[in-house]
Amino acid sequence: MCLVNCDSLSTAEIEQLREAFIDMDSDSSGIISVDEFTKAMQSSMSASADIKKLFEKIDIDGTGNISYSEFISACLSRTNILTKERLLEVCFVVVHSRRLH
Repeated sequence: MCLVNCDSLSTAEIEQLREAFIDMDSDSSGIISVDEFTKAMQSSMSASADIKKLFEKIDIDGTGNISYSEFISACLSRTNILTKERLLEVCFVVVHSRRLH
């Protein structure tokens, strides 16, 4: 398990990250599968190989799924695995697609 210090985030920012995770977790399993991640990221990344590499960087424990703590770690990482801009793009696409269905 990866612990992250969220003290630098506002309550609103933490809520946005939680909602982004929930939106990506389309089957409500509490984890993001590679298929869910790929579907969410295709709008901002065209190469599936790049999406797979990004998924593998985020999946710290190598389970083949992204847990909430891994997701938060990636969003807050100093190496910016998931940049704020990329995360916002994904959130927009997921929310927009839900409104269309």
